[in-house]
Amino acid sequence: MNMRKYLVPLFMGIILLITLPYPAFSNWYDVPIEYQEAITKILNRGDISWGSKADDYYKYGSIVASADGSTVLLTGKCEFCDDAEVRPFLVNPDGSGLEDISDMLPSELTNKWSGWRNLSINDDGSKVFFRAVLPTSYYGDEYLYVYDVATGRTALNVNQRFSPFPSNWHFRINENGSSVYLDKYDAGYDTTLLRHKAGLFYADTGGAIQWYFDVGTLNCRSECGNLNLFSLLGVSVRDDLSFFSWNSDYAATDGSNQHTGLWYTGLNGNATLLSQEHYWIDPKGDWRGMCDVSGTKLIYQYKHENGDARKLGLVSVPDGTESILGWTSGWNGCSAHISRSGQYVLANC
Repeated sequence: MNMRKYLVPLFMGIILLITLPYPAFSNWYDVPIEYQEAITKILNRGDISWGSKADDYYKYGSIVASADGSTVLLTGKCEFCDDAEVRPFLVNPDGSGLEDISDMLPSELTNKWSGWRNLSINDDGSKVFFRAVLPTSYYGDEYLYVYDVATGRTALNVNQRFSPFPSNWHFRINENGSSVYLDKYDAGYDTTLLRHKAGLFYADTGGAIQWYFDVGTLNCRSECGNLNLFSLLGVSVRDDLSFFSWNSDYAATDGSNQHTGLWYTGLNGNATLLSQEHYWIDPKGDWRGMCDVSGTKLIYQYKHENGDARKLGLVSVPDGTESILGWTSGWNGCSAHISRSGQYVLANC
């Protein structure tokens, strides 16, 4: 069946992405169709095959495009090949110039199925970033790498090894890939502070990590400094603004269960509360973008009280004002991200 995708304005500038049989009828909606585009196939499964298995053994994994639209970065998977692998590829948006860049993976990587993850690409498509687990200790250690597309060289992006991160741990990069921002991290006990050095860290490419936000400085009544109650939601690609949620009183010592607030900080480590405290804030954020390019507009999902439907809020960071874009009683909430311009929110609720 021929299918087309439609972007339909909804609420205050929010865009709803709907896939419908062709033709579509605009009178199905309360507002006219603003934009439509046919789906164009650019690759087949067989295009990413690398062994003797049939084409249907291969499938696509993660797919991301550079912000300038010049390069698509994707993974191909073959779980049931003789050696199970996930391989990275670069391709032009029209499907031409497909390139297997699996040579970027460190030679000492022993598992090419689950030993590396979290691909990112900078805005002009010149650098690819990933993390990998290397067998340098009993459990292995994780490293962050950068691959230069022009030279074909891989180097450490952060000049330091880490203890293994959870699989859902993600790093972020700025627009040109000159800085990387780590997800929440505990660097261990500090003999000067007499407590753990925990919170947010960043590094310039090729350099050592630097601690820029101390979770111990947040307002707190119980479980102070507990990183399980702290979630990094996203980072702006310009101006180094990090957005996070924090539960200031997990034990509810005042009898209320509304203690999870939305915060932001710059590299100076001075945190500002952006919202009233809620019952719950979605801790995942969205890797596709939960703020505009400079972090002046922000979206997040929350329940203000226990039993509420999930709300999708839009926050103006400079003045802290908030508007509600939509809500859902669905178990999984909304899948939503905001455009770099801040003009559109794309949502599936």
